[in-house]
Amino acid sequence: MPSPANDASQTPVTWAALLAHWTHFAQASLALPDTQARWKHAVPDIIALQAVTFAAADLDTLPNDERALGVDRAEVLLGKHVAAVHALWHGQMLPDALRELIDDARLAVTRARSAGVEWVAAQAWPAITDTVKLLTILTQLDFRGDLYVALPGRELLAGCPLAFARMPKGGSPPAAVLDALTSAFTEGGSVIGPTRRSGMRQVYRQHAEGRGGHVRDLVTDFDDRLHPGQPLLVPIILGGEPQRLPVFAQGEPARATEVVFDTALTDGCERTRGARPSM
Repeated sequence: MPSPANDASQTPVTWAALLAHWTHFAQASLALPDTQARWKHAVPDIIALQAVTFAAADLDTLPNDERALGVDRAEVLLGKHVAAVHALWHGQMLPDALRELIDDARLAVTRARSAGVEWVAAQAWPAITDTVKLLTILTQLDFRGDLYVALPGRELLAGCPLAFARMPKGGSPPAAVLDALTSAFTEGGSVIGPTRRSGMRQVYRQHAEGRGGHVRDLVTDFDDRLHPGQPLLVPIILGGEPQRLPVFAQGEPARATEVVFDTALTDGCERTRGARPSM
């Protein structure tokens, strides 16, 4: 399906308006693969699922309170119309086109709920040490979302994510929170961000066997896959509630000499090497 050109002057400001906009677009773009009765009966659900897919991807155009409401309503509509499509096929295998349509809608809603903003080390970056200061800032600003930061005492190479923040149902925190966090992070060195991402990335510090103590940082999507190594980004606040930091063994933590970016969904892995932060 083609995408319409963005027009900032006509950007909807409520979920209802956003959904109506994309419903109209889906209606105009729909082409049925055949004329079977089931397909004809599925037309309203197909249009609704396409509208949910596009509207969920556009949720960042809404104010935070309306965005959160939109995420909830998108999930309700998704469940309703997926159930209706399955009922029409009476439990039989859905055609590929319908399965792809449903998968796209689910992915769009998942990304909307998982979206947030990320800060990345622009150069070799010394470790965060004062998480209490970050918590104080967020408490004063009545932040009700999530913040993940690099473990205290773990230095990062250029290109590594050092923090990720989002609201309870996804999306960027308010400008005051972003400004305060960026100011706190830049005290440790140059950073890039905040930059919007559809989901958090995690950093795993890995010790390669048989390579003379070689240590690398693997940067990958934060999902259900298991990766060897120590995860470096930990939550210090979830849903507005301060979290207890994990306790690790005493001693000088290992420092990475290489960053590996997991891009398995596209081109494999990219590697960069960088100097460690000066002490």
